[in-house]
Amino acid sequence: MNDDSNAKSTEHSQFQATYLHKRDTSQFSRRFSEIGIEPQFVHLIRLMLLSERRPPCCVRDVINNILEQFFMNNKDIIDSFK
Repeated sequence: MNDDSNAKSTEHSQFQATYLHKRDTSQFSRRFSEIGIEPQFVHLIRLMLLSERRPPCCVRDVINNILEQFFMNNKDIIDSFK
């Protein structure tokens, strides 16, 4: 493998580790009502999960992983609203 394909492989692995992993939701005592998500986003998430041959998680997990990363990346800005 050349350096470019190694970098893409590493990037792909990091993406999977960050976004495409199952979350432990057992600590949540209540469920929130359904939130409308653009069908095109759900479709793209499902395509990513299906490409793994054995989905490591579900659409809900991916959305929660994306939100977790968003809040971590923007912690200082979000804290300024408090």
